[in-house]
Amino acid sequence: DAYPGIEALSAGDLLSPRLVVLDISMPGLDGHDTARQMRARAWGQHACIAALTAHGDDDTRAGTVEAGMNFCFLKPISADTLLAVLAGVRQ
Repeated sequence: DAYPGIEALSAGDLLSPRLVVLDISMPGLDGHDTARQMRARAWGQHACIAALTAHGDDDTRAGTVEAGMNFCFLKPISADTLLAVLAGVRQ
């Protein structure tokens, strides 16, 4: 659990996660900018990065694709959806 985006980058550098779930509306580096910076790191090139947002508009969704995110989920996310993503990452 890291907040804001700059802390997520530091945590990623330390842990090399396979799955990252980012809020889009974080202070400082938002989720889009954080994802871009994650993708520039060796560990981030192969990580599954998912957006979790309350913003369901087309611009937000397009921004997640442009930033290199694999998924964009609207809040609240169901446990079944999150478990399905986790199962895919574990394989």
